[in-house]
Order: sequence, then structure tokens, then C-alpha cells
Amino acid sequence: MGGGLRRGFLLGVFMGVLGVVGLKGQVPEKLDLYLKKCRQNAHQPDSLRYYGKQMLLLEAKEAQYEGKFALGYALYQEGHFMRAAHYYLEALEYADSLAAPGKYERILRNRGIALSKGGEADKSQAVFHRLLSMAQARRDSGAIARAQNELGLQYRLSGKFEEAMTHLREALAISEALDKPRVVNIYTNIAILYGNMDQDSLAGNWFRKAFRRAKRYGIVKLEQRTINNLANYFRVQKEWDSAFYYSRKMREHWATLAPRERSLHLQNQADLLLQMKRLSRADSFYRTAFQMMPPEMESLRLSELYSLGARLALARGKHDTARERINRVLAIAKRSKRPVRRAQALLIKSQLAEQTGQTREALNLYKRYTHLEDSLANAETQTQVQRLLTEYEVAERKKELSLLQKSQASWERASWLSLLLALLLAGAGFIYYRRYRSTRRSFTTSQERLDQARERLNQVQTKLEQATRSEVAPQIRLKSKAVIDLDHLECLESEGHYLHFYMKDRSRPEVERSTLKDMLERLPGEQFLQVHRSYAVNTRYIKALYANRILTHSGREIPVSRTFKDSLRELHS
Repeated sequence: MGGGLRRGFLLGVFMGVLGVVGLKGQVPEKLDLYLKKCRQNAHQPDSLRYYGKQMLLLEAKEAQYEGKFALGYALYQEGHFMRAAHYYLEALEYADSLAAPGKYERILRNRGIALSKGGEADKSQAVFHRLLSMAQARRDSGAIARAQNELGLQYRLSGKFEEAMTHLREALAISEALDKPRVVNIYTNIAILYGNMDQDSLAGNWFRKAFRRAKRYGIVKLEQRTINNLANYFRVQKEWDSAFYYSRKMREHWATLAPRERSLHLQNQADLLLQMKRLSRADSFYRTAFQMMPPEMESLRLSELYSLGARLALARGKHDTARERINRVLAIAKRSKRPVRRAQALLIKSQLAEQTGQTREALNLYKRYTHLEDSLANAETQTQVQRLLTEYEVAERKKELSLLQKSQASWERASWLSLLLALLLAGAGFIYYRRYRSTRRSFTTSQERLDQARERLNQVQTKLEQATRSEVAPQIRLKSKAVIDLDHLECLESEGHYLHFYMKDRSRPEVERSTLKDMLERLPGEQFLQVHRSYAVNTRYIKALYANRILTHSGREIPVSRTFKDSLRELHS
């Protein structure tokens, strides 16, 4: 009896071993099948979750890696960003950064993006700095460009515009040389950065460049993104015809949009209708956009939706709803360390306080908003960023000029060769004469292109020279035909869309519809100095300088903001 049990036991063990061997033989085949299904259903979270779990049932290390990644990506598409980041972290345990750097960095990059959308800005930046170091160690140009672009995006979201432009410029130089589709995303990030800095015309130029490049590559998703960006840009500029044109083009792609993308399109439509005062329809679009987003949507999108909802409630006179939504925006901005969002929320809250009769509270909130705006977009940062990009454009023009000069030399050699052959081969003179004419014509075209490139280079260099000097004029003429004597102009004050010109010998100011920034470009920089977001002063009329104000000879007190104190110190040092 005992011998029979022993033989049965040994037989069972033998069959089990055969079963395990057979299962291991099936692992690669099953894994390939599941990966194929994941690729086919990349935008279907339920399918990704199912095949991800199936891969986790396989014992192979690669199957565990792909299974964790599929589950993380499914959660990411549903808006559960921190849970997705957790699965990506588990997937890293099954990837070797040295043996398979591509797989390792793929997971690390997705984790950085998930952390960013989940509001963990510092952790996200640390991930992309790590990716940049790894790519530099391998000398992988494409990976370096991707990491630099992501770092530019993260620093922009954190309000560090100069660092953002530095990283984006590095990414742009590499991607332009590689001519890869990712250059479209870099164009877009530069455009958005200019928009954050109130450089609207530059932002529009870069959005258009992104759209043209996306069309050239013919990638539908990429083109959709650039169309949506242009629709938003024209909406902000209140160019309604252009905004509706690009919105309609976006609507043509509705069937191919994922739920999150549809929600974003509806959100933008609601914002457009709000600005056009079509409040009921705007509210309908807003509610539909909110319903299409998952409960745990990314903090950035959530704050955008609440901010839009607060402005909509404010326009409809629903003050309690507006207050609740804007307080949520402020909480998200504080938690996710997004000062740009906080500044926008403070402005809306100031408008709410003004509507409800809380004048002092509205003034305090507006002061906090202007202070935060000054710290995010001060003149020094804008000048530095403009200088960086101008240097890049100068370098591009010099490169183009060098290529054209080489082309010219080549055409000259070809021209002399054609002439020599024509003289030696008189019998074939007609044929070679035509060749000579053709070559000469190409040379002339090349010369014209070279002259044009030189002219463009001179224009760009002239812009650099003009950045350090202003046109001196003893008088300026306003649109109202009034003539302002600059020696008698004591100070300027900006109020909304109007400028007040205070003269030393007049009690009432001259008023002009203009901006302080535009007017300062017309005034001599060594005589007129901006001391506050809304004030500029004639340095000849400064009688006394205090901690936060200036006293002029006429007794007028002018506030001084922290942003412009350094320039005042240099003036009186």
C-alpha cells in the first residue's frame, strides 16, 4: 500500500514538472499576444486593465514589467494620476537601467508626467533631471531633447520662466537638427510660455509654427492639438471669427477624440461663449465638460474647470457658487505649488469682492494679485528670455548664411567649369551654352537668397542693439494732438486702458488711451524710469526716495514696488 502511494506521488510530481515546463514554453507566445492587444486598445482603459492583469499571471520578469505598465497607463487615462505613478514605480523594479535603458526611461518618463499632473511638481522635476542625466551619460540626443522639453514644461508650470526657456531652447536646438515630430510640442510649450509672460504676439507666432509643422508631419493627433491651441489663442485675443474657425476644425475630429480631449474641447467652447456673453449656452457646455471628466482628474485641469466655473457664476451673479469654486482653485494651487494658477484665482476673487460691495477686500486681493504677477513676469526675466531666443534666431540665421555662402562657392565653380567646357567643345556649343545659362541663373538666385539672409541677420542684430537704447525725443505727440514736453512731464500713471500724464505746472493730467509699456518704449530710458506696475517717473523730479515710495518736487507721492527697487538703487548709488 505504501509503495503504491509513493509511486502515485512521484507520478504526480513528474506531471506537475511537465505542466510547468509547458507553461513556461507558452509565456513568450502569450506575452506577445497580450502586448499586441494592448497596442490595439491603447486608449481603452478597461481593455488595458484586463490584459495587464493577464500579464501579471505570467511569471516572466518582462511580463511583470509590461503588466504593471499597462495597469498604470489605464489609471493615467482615467485621471487617477497618483495611483498610476505608484504602478509605474513598481514596474521600475522589473526594468534594468543599464541592460534595457529604453524600457527603464519609458517608465520613468511616464511616472514624471503622472506626478506632475497629480500636483507633485518637485518630485516630477527630480524625475526629469534624473532622466536628463541618464540621457547625457548615454549621449542619446533624442532622449536629451525629451527630458529638456519636459523640464521646460515643469518649470513653466512652477512659474520659473527663465529656467523654463533655457531648457526649452536646448530641446528646440536638438529637435530641429533631428527633425522629429516632437519639435511641435516644443513650439507649443514656447508659445504657452510667452502667453504666461503676456507676450501675446510672440505666442501667436509660435502656435502658428506648431500648426504648420504638425501638418507637414501628417500626424492626426498632433494636428488636433495644434488646432485646439490656435482656437484657444484667438479666443483669448477676442478674435471671434478665427476662434470659431479653429473650433469648427476641431469639431471635425470629434469622433477620434478620447473622453478627456472631448471634455477639453467643450471647456474651451464654454470659455469662448462666456466671453461672448452667451451665458446659458456656456453653462451647458461647462456642465457637460465637467461630467465627462473622471472623479480624480488631474489637478491642472481641475483648477482650470473650477476657474472657468467661477467666472461663469460671477457673470451670472451667483456669488456663493463663484466663491466656492474659486476657493477650490486656490486650494489646488497651494497644494500643487502652481503660482500662475494662484495669481489668476486672486484676480477673479478680487472681482467677486468688488461685485459684492467689499471694496477694501477687493483692493487687498488685487494688490496680492499684482504682487504675484510682478514676481512671475518681471521686466528682467522677460528681457533675459527674449535675449535667449533672439540669440537662437541669430545663430539660425548665421547657419543659413553659411550654407548659402557654400552654395554660392559651389555655383561659381560650376559656372567656370561650364564656360571652359563650352570653349573646348565648340561643336557642342549650343548644349553647353544652355547649361551655362541655367547654372548662371541658379547662381543669381543663390546670390539673391544670400542677400536676403544678410538683410534678415542685420534686422535681428538691429533688434538686439535697440534693446539697450531708446529713441530720444524732446517732445511726444498724443493721439488727441496734445504735445507733451518731456522736460515738464513729471510722471505717468496707468489706470486700466488709459495713461495719465502729470505735468509739473498743471493741476489736471493729460489722458491718453495707451499702455505704460508702449509709452515707455517711446520715452528716453535714461530720463524716465518705471517704479511700479502702474507708475513711471521723470528722474529729474525725484526729490526724496523712501522704502516704498518716491516724493517728487511738486509734493506728489508715487508708490515703488519691490520689482523696481534695484534700478532705483543703481540710479542713486
